[in-house]
Amino acid sequence: MIFLIVGFFIWLYSLKQLKKAFLFFLIFKVFLVTNINVLSIPGLPMLSLDMCLTLWFFFWIFKRRKSGVYCCKKMPYIKPMFFIALVYFLSTLLAVAGFGSAVSAYIKDVCNMILTPWMIWKVVDSKDDFRFVVKGLMIAFLVTCVYGIVERMIQANPLVAYETTLVNDLTKTIDFRYEDEFRGYRVQSVFEHPIGAGINWAMFAFLVLIILWEKKELYMGVKKTFCVVVFLLCLLCMLFSNCRGPIVFFIVSLFAVVNLKSKRSLYAMFFLILMGAGMLSVVGDNYLYNILSLFDSRYQDKVGGSTAEQRIGQLNAVYALLKQSPLWGLGYKFLNVMSNSTTRALLGLESLWFRILVQFGMFGFLANVYLGIYSLFFIPKKYGIKSIFWFSLAYWITASLTSLPGMLFYLYYFVIFYLIKQSGDAYENRC
Repeated sequence: MIFLIVGFFIWLYSLKQLKKAFLFFLIFKVFLVTNINVLSIPGLPMLSLDMCLTLWFFFWIFKRRKSGVYCCKKMPYIKPMFFIALVYFLSTLLAVAGFGSAVSAYIKDVCNMILTPWMIWKVVDSKDDFRFVVKGLMIAFLVTCVYGIVERMIQANPLVAYETTLVNDLTKTIDFRYEDEFRGYRVQSVFEHPIGAGINWAMFAFLVLIILWEKKELYMGVKKTFCVVVFLLCLLCMLFSNCRGPIVFFIVSLFAVVNLKSKRSLYAMFFLILMGAGMLSVVGDNYLYNILSLFDSRYQDKVGGSTAEQRIGQLNAVYALLKQSPLWGLGYKFLNVMSNSTTRALLGLESLWFRILVQFGMFGFLANVYLGIYSLFFIPKKYGIKSIFWFSLAYWITASLTSLPGMLFYLYYFVIFYLIKQSGDAYENRC
């Protein structure tokens, strides 16, 4: 109920101050998961609070986009995003589960991966806008970290348990709570899944690190000590998620600030290694084995997870299903109408490319390759910002290695747009 009340007040405030209400919504989105819904009736598509507010804001921001209040420059990802939206729509039209069953999942993906990033680009434009959102996100992520630490201590998540009771249609309830027999309890805090939780903490830790490293507007109006505390807590909770994907993401993104010719960079790396070693000595061997298993296969048996044989089995299953619809894939919700030894061999579709090939076929694969090339080469080159390359590379590598349920895609684009729009002349001259 508290989520609906907050959502109602944001909606009410948007009637008077649309832009400021949207900034509040970006902060509130940290806590919104699919189970928090406005409509959940068996037999009808579930309407989440997040989707409702996203569509509401999109309608009015799109309508007023030429009013002079919003950014007049073209959103840099619009071409690959449009291509993806078109391909996914055609796959939804041809979905084996039927258009009626698949369309709600399509709208959800479009809201998360296209509409919200477009609105962020249009609305969050000035230094004051970014300062307001960053301050709010600092507080929001501090809350997620504190709750994550409490969850780790009690080995239970009462908030997620409560959220599962909000869905009237039990077949649509999302509950990813589980304890791994090898790694132990996995913390997910307010997020939808431990992997997504770890990725979200890694992304925000990267953003705070960039703010600290480049002294952006003297830490965006936030005290340096507070920034450091949030940064370290995000890293700690990233370890508590007990997943290797977030660790890969953060390690790759760190290259954005690595400069072997700079003493400051070397000192920072030494500090991070020292803090990491200190955390690992406190939290236990399981988390250390997670990191070591990335570099030494001898630790694989200690942490579990997918083996090479299981991944090959998934790839074979993907190939078998792809042959049924090679161009457009099987569409969203295909598992609702297909259940056999091949679909069971998919396991969790533990790679972005596995999921895309099965659901959206070769056209979906090409659309995402286009987005990947755009993200890794065109955007960093256009704005001359190497940190965008490393941050984007961290995402594409991690998404290729594992699935990312619960990842906040809007936060991913918010970080990139922050890097672009806070770059000064690069933004003004090259947009």
